[in-house]
Amino acid sequence: MHPYSGISAALTTKHGKQEHIAEPLRELGITLSTVEYDTDLLGTFTGEIEREGTPFEVVRRKARIGMELARLPFGVASEGSFGPDHLIPFVNSNVELLIWIDDLRGIEIVESYRTLEVQAHRVEIQRLDQLESSLSDFDFPHHAVIAKGKSRGNSALLKGIADLDSLRSAITTILKSGDIAVIENDLRAHLNPQRQRAINEVAKRLVARLKELCVNCGTPGWGVVSLLKGLPCENCQHFNAEYPAGEIKGCARCDYQEEIKSEKKSVSPAECLSCNP
Repeated sequence: MHPYSGISAALTTKHGKQEHIAEPLRELGITLSTVEYDTDLLGTFTGEIEREGTPFEVVRRKARIGMELARLPFGVASEGSFGPDHLIPFVNSNVELLIWIDDLRGIEIVESYRTLEVQAHRVEIQRLDQLESSLSDFDFPHHAVIAKGKSRGNSALLKGIADLDSLRSAITTILKSGDIAVIENDLRAHLNPQRQRAINEVAKRLVARLKELCVNCGTPGWGVVSLLKGLPCENCQHFNAEYPAGEIKGCARCDYQEEIKSEKKSVSPAECLSCNP
């Protein structure tokens, strides 16, 4: 039996994330105690409230809030980020973080999932007759949208719009104010099925991590903690210090680690920074 079988963990959410996290965790016998908390207070995608701190700091804060309110020693929370991808220029990506906190064992485990399948489109509209032709990239109404004025002084901001009549009414109101209307995909989890899939994927990754027990102390969460780097060139013997050479797996609780070296022992001249700078 897994050490977490039969426990309950607090999940802090406002936007229905339990639907996408609960099923993977049930594989370990974990049930979720959903804590309804206004997570918008920690930052909104639409910018009315700025997110304070890094995504890791925010997701940790969310989990701690739920644990305190539910009075449970176990907590889970997720946090999503959208923006330019750090590997592929001119492409946006979605990175989802999911944290597991176990205060009985004194461990915190964070898993991440990065996807380029992002439903986060934006368009500006100056005339109402442009509306329907502008919606082709939004997957609307399957994905909900927000409507707002482009001007910083315009307080118009309507979220969660999922039918054409409501969207047309919102755009009409903004245009009548003399402003340009902006439509964006609503990035909140309960209204963005693409995010829902990403959250479910990161939950599966967390479960896979928690399934593995440390061979030294038996604590759940054995997994990759860092990478081995550096391989010589098979042609010139130049040492390519940043080239992936394996993984270091470790425990979330004790100091025990194991190195797992890659089967690859050298890089080709095409991969070498000296032969092919």
